[in-house]
Amino acid sequence: MCSYCGCGAEPLITALMDDHAVMADLAYRVGRALESADPDTARMLMGELAGRFRRHSLQEEAGLFAELAAAGDVCDAGSELERLMSQHAQLRGLLASDELVLQPERLRAVLADLADHAEAEEDDLFPYALQRLPAPSWDRINQAEAGGGS
Repeated sequence: MCSYCGCGAEPLITALMDDHAVMADLAYRVGRALESADPDTARMLMGELAGRFRRHSLQEEAGLFAELAAAGDVCDAGSELERLMSQHAQLRGLLASDELVLQPERLRAVLADLADHAEAEEDDLFPYALQRLPAPSWDRINQAEAGGGS
Protein backbone atom coordinates (compact mmCIF):
# COMPACT_ATOMS: atom_id res chain seq x y z
CA MET A 1 0.00 0.00 0.00
CA CYS A 2 1.32 3.43 -0.85
CA SER A 3 1.95 5.97 1.86
CA TYR A 4 2.83 9.09 -0.09
CA CYS A 5 -0.63 10.52 -0.81
CA GLY A 6 -2.58 9.84 2.35
CA CYS A 7 -5.01 7.36 0.79
CA GLY A 8 -4.74 5.23 3.90
CA ALA A 9 -6.71 7.89 5.78
CA GLU A 10 -9.84 6.97 3.82
CA PRO A 11 -11.22 3.59 5.02
CA LEU A 12 -12.81 2.73 1.67
CA ILE A 13 -9.57 3.22 -0.23
CA THR A 14 -7.70 1.20 2.39
CA ALA A 15 -10.23 -1.62 1.96
CA LEU A 16 -9.94 -1.50 -1.84
CA MET A 17 -6.14 -1.55 -1.64
CA ASP A 18 -6.30 -4.46 0.81
CA ASP A 19 -8.46 -6.28 -1.76
CA HIS A 20 -5.79 -5.59 -4.38
CA ALA A 21 -3.17 -7.16 -2.10
CA VAL A 22 -5.30 -10.28 -1.56
CA MET A 23 -5.89 -10.59 -5.30
CA ALA A 24 -2.16 -10.17 -5.99
CA ASP A 25 -1.46 -12.99 -3.55
CA LEU A 26 -4.05 -15.21 -5.22
CA ALA A 27 -2.55 -14.43 -8.63
CA TYR A 28 0.91 -15.32 -7.31
CA ARG A 29 -0.44 -18.62 -5.97
CA VAL A 30 -2.09 -19.36 -9.33
CA GLY A 31 1.28 -18.81 -10.99
CA ARG A 32 2.93 -21.17 -8.53
CA ALA A 33 0.29 -23.81 -9.22
CA LEU A 34 0.91 -23.45 -12.96
CA GLU A 35 4.67 -23.84 -12.42
CA SER A 36 3.98 -26.99 -10.37
CA ALA A 37 1.76 -28.39 -13.13
CA ASP A 38 -1.19 -28.44 -10.71
CA PRO A 39 -4.19 -27.34 -12.78
CA ASP A 40 -6.69 -28.38 -10.11
CA THR A 41 -5.18 -26.00 -7.56
CA ALA A 42 -4.85 -23.28 -10.20
CA ARG A 43 -8.53 -23.72 -11.12
CA MET A 44 -9.62 -23.55 -7.46
CA LEU A 45 -7.55 -20.41 -6.86
CA MET A 46 -8.84 -18.85 -10.07
CA GLY A 47 -12.40 -19.41 -8.84
CA GLU A 48 -11.55 -17.58 -5.64
CA LEU A 49 -9.79 -14.80 -7.54
CA ALA A 50 -12.66 -14.42 -10.01
CA GLY A 51 -15.22 -14.16 -7.20
CA ARG A 52 -13.18 -11.63 -5.26
CA PHE A 53 -12.51 -9.52 -8.35
CA ARG A 54 -16.19 -9.57 -9.31
CA ARG A 55 -17.27 -8.31 -5.87
CA HIS A 56 -14.42 -5.79 -5.75
CA SER A 57 -15.00 -4.33 -9.22
CA LEU A 58 -18.76 -4.05 -8.78
CA GLN A 59 -18.20 -2.36 -5.40
CA GLU A 60 -15.83 0.16 -7.01
CA GLU A 61 -18.26 0.86 -9.83
CA ALA A 62 -21.30 1.31 -7.57
CA GLY A 63 -19.46 3.44 -5.03
CA LEU A 64 -16.28 5.27 -5.94
CA PHE A 65 -16.75 5.32 -9.71
CA ALA A 66 -20.39 6.43 -9.42
CA GLU A 67 -19.44 9.30 -7.12
CA LEU A 68 -16.64 10.40 -9.45
CA ALA A 69 -19.02 10.27 -12.42
CA ALA A 70 -21.67 12.24 -10.49
CA ALA A 71 -19.06 14.89 -9.73
CA GLY A 72 -18.43 15.26 -13.47
CA ASP A 73 -18.56 19.05 -13.35
CA VAL A 74 -15.94 19.01 -10.59
CA CYS A 75 -13.90 16.06 -11.79
CA ASP A 76 -12.55 15.46 -15.27
CA ALA A 77 -12.12 11.70 -14.98
CA GLY A 78 -14.86 10.47 -17.33
CA SER A 79 -12.70 8.82 -19.98
CA GLU A 80 -10.48 7.21 -17.34
CA LEU A 81 -13.54 5.81 -15.56
CA GLU A 82 -14.83 4.41 -18.85
CA ARG A 83 -11.46 2.76 -19.48
CA LEU A 84 -11.33 1.25 -15.98
CA MET A 85 -14.92 0.01 -16.22
CA SER A 86 -14.17 -1.56 -19.59
CA GLN A 87 -11.17 -3.30 -18.03
CA HIS A 88 -13.39 -4.47 -15.16
CA ALA A 89 -15.86 -6.06 -17.57
CA GLN A 90 -13.11 -7.70 -19.60
CA LEU A 91 -11.26 -9.01 -16.54
CA ARG A 92 -14.47 -10.33 -14.94
CA GLY A 93 -15.14 -12.39 -18.05
CA LEU A 94 -11.59 -13.65 -18.45
CA LEU A 95 -11.04 -14.53 -14.78
CA ALA A 96 -14.31 -16.46 -14.67
CA SER A 97 -13.33 -18.61 -17.66
CA ASP A 98 -12.49 -22.21 -16.76
CA GLU A 99 -10.67 -22.49 -20.08
CA LEU A 100 -8.01 -20.00 -19.04
CA VAL A 101 -6.25 -22.50 -16.75
CA LEU A 102 -5.66 -24.67 -19.80
CA GLN A 103 -3.82 -21.77 -21.48
CA PRO A 104 -0.99 -20.90 -19.04
CA GLU A 105 0.65 -18.19 -21.15
CA ARG A 106 -2.64 -16.43 -21.75
CA LEU A 107 -3.51 -16.80 -18.06
CA ARG A 108 -0.20 -15.21 -17.08
CA ALA A 109 -0.95 -12.30 -19.43
CA VAL A 110 -4.40 -11.83 -17.86
CA LEU A 111 -2.88 -11.88 -14.37
CA ALA A 112 -0.35 -9.26 -15.50
CA ASP A 113 -3.22 -7.13 -16.85
CA LEU A 114 -4.96 -7.48 -13.48
CA ALA A 115 -1.81 -6.29 -11.68
CA ASP A 116 -1.46 -3.33 -14.07
CA HIS A 117 -5.11 -2.42 -13.51
CA ALA A 118 -4.72 -2.44 -9.72
CA GLU A 119 -1.55 -0.37 -9.98
CA ALA A 120 -3.31 2.26 -12.11
CA GLU A 121 -6.11 2.52 -9.57
CA GLU A 122 -3.73 2.80 -6.63
CA ASP A 123 -1.26 5.20 -8.24
CA ASP A 124 -3.67 7.41 -10.17
CA LEU A 125 -7.38 6.98 -9.45
CA PHE A 126 -7.39 6.62 -5.68
CA PRO A 127 -5.19 9.68 -4.98
CA TYR A 128 -7.23 11.66 -7.53
CA ALA A 129 -10.51 10.65 -5.86
CA LEU A 130 -9.15 11.48 -2.43
CA GLN A 131 -8.23 14.97 -3.56
CA ARG A 132 -11.29 15.71 -5.67
CA LEU A 133 -14.33 14.14 -4.01
CA PRO A 134 -16.02 16.22 -1.33
CA ALA A 135 -16.76 14.81 2.12
CA PRO A 136 -20.46 14.13 1.33
CA SER A 137 -19.39 11.78 -1.48
CA TRP A 138 -17.24 9.75 0.89
CA ASP A 139 -20.08 9.72 3.42
CA ARG A 140 -22.48 8.29 0.80
CA ILE A 141 -20.00 5.64 -0.29
CA ASN A 142 -19.21 4.59 3.28
CA GLN A 143 -22.91 4.51 4.26
CA ALA A 144 -23.70 2.33 1.25
CA GLU A 145 -20.84 -0.02 2.16
CA ALA A 146 -21.91 -0.19 5.81
CA GLY A 147 -25.44 -1.03 4.70
CA GLY A 148 -24.26 -3.73 2.30
CA GLY A 149 -25.22 -1.58 -0.66
CA SER A 150 -22.66 -2.88 -3.12
